[in-house]
Amino acid sequence: MVPLAIVLIIILAGVLLVACGRRRSPSTPSVQVSSSVAEQLAELDELAPPPGVDAAVFQGLKDALAGELRARGVSKLVSEPPDDAPTLTATPSAGTYFTLRWQYRSTGDYNLDGIVNIMDLTPLAAHFNESTTEHPEYAAIDGNGDGTINIMDLTPLAANFNVDCAGYRVKGATSPTETFDLLDTVALADAVEDGGQLSFEYSVDASTNHAFKVVVIDGQDNEGAESNVVQASATPPEITGVTPDSGNEGDEVDFVATVTGSQPMAFHWEMGDGATPATADTELPYVSVTLGSAGEYDGSVTATNAIGEDTFDFHYEVIHLGVAPEITSVSPTSGSPGQEMKFTATVTGDEPITYDWDFGGGANPNTPQTDMPDVTVTLSETATDYPASLTATNAAGSDSYPFTLHISSVNHPPTVEVTVSGDTVTAVADDIDGDPLEFHFGFMMSNPYWELVPTDVAPTTQYTQISKLYNWILMDVPGGAVPSCVVDDGVNPPVKGDASSPVMAQGQHGADNSINMTVVGDSVKVGEELRAIVYFFNSAADVREFPSVRIEFDDKLDIDPTASYNVGLWGDAPDAADDFWALFDTANMKILPTPDQYSTFGPFDADYWVDGVHVPAGRKYIEARALPDGGTYAFDAGGAGYVFNFKFVGVSAGTAHVRFISQYSETEGGDPIDATYYTSTTGGAHNLFDDLAEFDITVTE
Repeated sequence: MVPLAIVLIIILAGVLLVACGRRRSPSTPSVQVSSSVAEQLAELDELAPPPGVDAAVFQGLKDALAGELRARGVSKLVSEPPDDAPTLTATPSAGTYFTLRWQYRSTGDYNLDGIVNIMDLTPLAAHFNESTTEHPEYAAIDGNGDGTINIMDLTPLAANFNVDCAGYRVKGATSPTETFDLLDTVALADAVEDGGQLSFEYSVDASTNHAFKVVVIDGQDNEGAESNVVQASATPPEITGVTPDSGNEGDEVDFVATVTGSQPMAFHWEMGDGATPATADTELPYVSVTLGSAGEYDGSVTATNAIGEDTFDFHYEVIHLGVAPEITSVSPTSGSPGQEMKFTATVTGDEPITYDWDFGGGANPNTPQTDMPDVTVTLSETATDYPASLTATNAAGSDSYPFTLHISSVNHPPTVEVTVSGDTVTAVADDIDGDPLEFHFGFMMSNPYWELVPTDVAPTTQYTQISKLYNWILMDVPGGAVPSCVVDDGVNPPVKGDASSPVMAQGQHGADNSINMTVVGDSVKVGEELRAIVYFFNSAADVREFPSVRIEFDDKLDIDPTASYNVGLWGDAPDAADDFWALFDTANMKILPTPDQYSTFGPFDADYWVDGVHVPAGRKYIEARALPDGGTYAFDAGGAGYVFNFKFVGVSAGTAHVRFISQYSETEGGDPIDATYYTSTTGGAHNLFDDLAEFDITVTE
């Protein structure tokens, strides 16, 4: 006789798949509630091998199963439901409905007919020694789960012999802790076979019950193992919040709604004017948008499911980060050991800005943080070079500026640079050691007529003085004059700085016995200012009063009547440094009375006739009068001087036409009115000779 172990190894090539039998509905009773082991052994002995299975192999399996059944030591086998608990899931389907899913499990039921009996030996024999890794569709036959269909799978078959599964009861409750009620019974025959497994699907209404489970039953309606409990809730949407509530201009942002309720849901978003797209429909509770211009905006989101809908209004802010900082310089960059020094940075960018200084070990404090672009520190006692830096940070970004801090025991003389541009003289002085500077002479020119205050400036590291050159128009200085500035650091000899070229005097007077107007330059940008000067020249008589001076211009220019007139500061007024009237402080040059006796008017809409032609529409004019009290002051014969000055402001680009009116008529064909005259101590009233002067000013963007 061939040993059983050897018989079981013998496998015929070409094993055939055997039919698995039929499944029963719950109404089909078990073959018997109990059966004798003897009867089962007799049936097993009569069982013929399935086609394609070696008779010796099949006989060995029969003998082994018979041995397992006898080993149980019972005379009868009682039918009962399986104790294999199914795994239950629930997923939303439509509206308030959820789909319950689970798979049939009954260990030993290899032919999946609902009963564990001798018929389950057939599929075991048909697929003997096959791997379930290579053939997952035969996993149900691998009773002990070791990955191979072999002799060991007879043990679970024998252990569960006569176990009977007719179907499942579907039960529901309002919550997992409440009593579960029977909803329906699903027969084993309702299963769908897929890949060697029997699967079930069952639809439940979750509008009332929110907890579900399935229970195994046998052919006698006895209940067996229970599945896990799943929860499913069919409720309308409820939105409790939307985040974020702010973002930066131009950023792509996900707005997310916090929402509860039954799935599936649909979401409709309204973002107002603060984002693109302004409206959107999504299947998930978020929307991706690009934020627009800075401001505060209102939005809303509506969530909808089969039960109902909910709308949530929210508010969000789009933040303007502005312009990131840019550092262009830090000064000074050197000093003496132990010196207290103030460092100042030149920085552009939107406030607020935070400044983080790092002096590389060369100062105390060494790494201060400030909210202004300057800091005062004490330099190290050790003379050497230190790697320093400044980082400026605002909401839009940051910029770092590295520099070398040079600490030296050698003191350097200051520097001063004087430049002339148009009507402005600028002097900039610096001292790399950080020494305070004294400006002893302010601005000086070689010609004695040119000396501007202040002549002394309090000690400072840097100083810039700007002086207007309007009065230079009338002076007659051969060869001009070179502006200069002298500074002193208190350690080294004073340093004098000269402009690179002289300022040439124009010596401009106009015709004898005339009153005239000129401008400092021939163009102006929109929104910027251009100085205009009205002056006179006479050779025969002293000048005492100017009852009327009239200037006309078109709408590409304007004049601010409250800020642009400059009628002079009388005497030695301390704030006269930037005003050309400061020069006219000697007895023979006081051509104007005190300011309270001087009046200016306009601008007015022009409506008069010049040389019989009506002024074009849209033009305006200003008129000024100087009326001294009793002729106390006069300008001597043979001299030149100012009447007044003012500022044109550019309004719109183009060519602006300006004219200085000599005579005009109030009505068409009316008598001409002299615009100006003067009163002389030598001959009474005299009309000044003032030709019609007109010129163009270019206004640019």
